[in-house]
Amino acid sequence: MSKSAIKPEGNNHNIIAFGTKIDGNIYGSGKVIVGKTGFINGDTSCQNIDIMGRIEGNVTASDTISLKETAIVNGNLNTSVISIEPNAQFVGNCQTAPR
Repeated sequence: MSKSAIKPEGNNHNIIAFGTKIDGNIYGSGKVIVGKTGFINGDTSCQNIDIMGRIEGNVTASDTISLKETAIVNGNLNTSVISIEPNAQFVGNCQTAPR
């Protein structure tokens, strides 16, 4: 199966994946929200991301990555600020750099 990329256009650069499976990379300049039943199989690049669901891929956020208690992330994280709640699952490397 080939992967596709999601690149929002126009003024709305926010992406919400509640109960959605996305096979492909996400590139956004705003906020990405992955709901409890959301699943992204690909890399994600954005300004801020709240993860309550599952991501299989690398996550890059220019501002903040927030792993909520139900999050499952298998991939590397690269951000300025990271927040990981108790019970969140994360397998990979994390790199932070000042804004």
